[in-house]
Amino acid sequence: MVRAAKHECNSQYIQEHAGVVRAAKHECDSRYIQVHAGVVRATKHECDCGHIQEHAGMVRAAKHECDCGHIQEHAGMVRAAKHESDCGHIQEHAGMVRAAKHGCDSRYIQEHAGMVRAAKHECDSRYIKEHAVLVRAAKHGCDSRYIQEHAGMVRAAKHGCDCGHIQEHAGMVRAAKHECNSQYIQEHAGVVRAAKHECDSRYIQVHAGVVRAAKHECDCGHIQEHAGMVRAAKHECDCGHIQEHAGMVRAAKHGCDSRYIQEHAGVVRAAKHECDSRYIQEHAALVRAAKHECNSQYIQEHAGVVRAAKLECDSRYIQEHAGMVRAAKHECDSGHMQEHAGVVRAAKHECDSRYIQEHAGVVRAAKHECDSGHMQEHAGVVRAAKHECDSRYIQEHAGVVRAAKHECDCGHIQVHAGVVRAAKHGCDSGRMQEHAGMVRAAKHECDCGHIQVHAGMVRAAKLECDSRYIQEQTGVVRAAKHECDCGHIQEHTGMVRAAKHECDCGHIQEHAGMVRAAKHECDCGHIQEHAGMVRAAKHECDCGHIQEHAGVVRAAKHECDFGHIQEHAGMGRAAKHGCDSRYIQEHAGVVRAAKHECDSRYIQEHAALVRAAKHECNSQYIQEHAGVVERSQA
Repeated sequence: MVRAAKHECNSQYIQEHAGVVRAAKHECDSRYIQVHAGVVRATKHECDCGHIQEHAGMVRAAKHECDCGHIQEHAGMVRAAKHESDCGHIQEHAGMVRAAKHGCDSRYIQEHAGMVRAAKHECDSRYIKEHAVLVRAAKHGCDSRYIQEHAGMVRAAKHGCDCGHIQEHAGMVRAAKHECNSQYIQEHAGVVRAAKHECDSRYIQVHAGVVRAAKHECDCGHIQEHAGMVRAAKHECDCGHIQEHAGMVRAAKHGCDSRYIQEHAGVVRAAKHECDSRYIQEHAALVRAAKHECNSQYIQEHAGVVRAAKLECDSRYIQEHAGMVRAAKHECDSGHMQEHAGVVRAAKHECDSRYIQEHAGVVRAAKHECDSGHMQEHAGVVRAAKHECDSRYIQEHAGVVRAAKHECDCGHIQVHAGVVRAAKHGCDSGRMQEHAGMVRAAKHECDCGHIQVHAGMVRAAKLECDSRYIQEQTGVVRAAKHECDCGHIQEHTGMVRAAKHECDCGHIQEHAGMVRAAKHECDCGHIQEHAGMVRAAKHECDCGHIQEHAGVVRAAKHECDFGHIQEHAGMGRAAKHGCDSRYIQEHAGVVRAAKHECDSRYIQEHAALVRAAKHECNSQYIQEHAGVVERSQA
């Protein structure tokens, strides 16, 4: 999943071949996010150019005040939140793309396989195309928005936008749109849920699934259902049309202009109040979203249950392929969650953007004001907690890695198998790669933190020490280190927990187990986990890269310069605010990009889920060939 928030930037391109790319970039020159397999989430604020490519995964982009955002998703989910932007395009081929973009010129998100969620605020145009997964787009105050989904789920929430189009081939599309001109939702296989309030037109097509649409004070909403049940509740709209080929269509519409509900197979239910557009497409699962006073929230679930509780946040994306995602977010700008297999829980308070991409497992990331956080997990869970340290590496092949890093420059988290959780606020760049498992990284004000766990659990606590190496073949390693220069923990089988405070460099490698690292005020943090969970929280760091091959990467980054997220199979979530350039590549996973006030942002997702939330933007297009786009922004 990629979430990109970009503010006042020229161009940003997000291409994802397989997975999800989430990019968040703020005040940066250029940003590229490519995800071949996994999830990349990028948040970018005030950047010039950001590109996110995702082939298989999820791309979530949040963009505020941007000119153009494009998200392409071939298979997955695209969620885009766009506010006051000119043009937003989200294309997703397979997966989910979530893009949040604020005040940027153009943004493209392409995802081939995964999920792309894009949240874009005040941007010119945004396009979301998803071929096979879930695309959710939330757009507020934008001109046009197109969401195409081929197979998956599209959820789009759009407030105050001109035109929003959501096409879904297989899945569920939920779109919430407020004060927009037109919105189209097409769903081929799955469920489309669209809620639109005070918008001009809305089209929802569902080929196979369930479409439920609730529209309040909107001009036109169309929902097509071929086989299933469509229930639409629309209040104060002009016209409501419901077409059903096979199933049951129930439409409740009050004072609306036009509304079409077409469902091919399933049921579409959409509930939207005072929002622009919201599309929810679900292919096989249950999505429950609870959102309170937030701008956009995207929840995509392919198989399982997603429960999200969000209070006073701008945008939130949750994508779950198999399991349950629960997210609690308070007073944050954007939160993206993508989960392929497991549970993703993210709690973020007063953050700009948050990307969570998970291919297999759960990624929890809490990061505040850091530059970059990288997590790489192959098998297991990596948890890293690092406080005021320069660099920390945690690699876990099989286990759990949790990393917490605050005020660091660079944090990298790679997870091959497990869960990656990254929350980053005010950092330069964050990259997360997770192949299989769960990576949780928490990094606050640190320069660099790396966590590698091969087998087991590595927990390291480091306090005021120069260097510490912990190698454990079988058992549990717990290290406490504070203010140290370098700490390395390698564990082949067991558990390593690492907490590092004010240290220069900490490396934790775990082959099978769990690594938890907390890093605060360090320069660079890299977390690589092959199998497990990596949680990274990074605050005020310069550069963070998160690559995830299979798992979940959640990255929240605010005020960072450069963030790249590459994920082959899993989920990458990157939140970046005020950075120069950020590249996120994910082949298979989820890319979520949140971009705030940037010039252009492109998110392409071939197979994943694209979710786009756009608020007060000129035009937003979400095309999803296979997936679901969900976008909700208040």
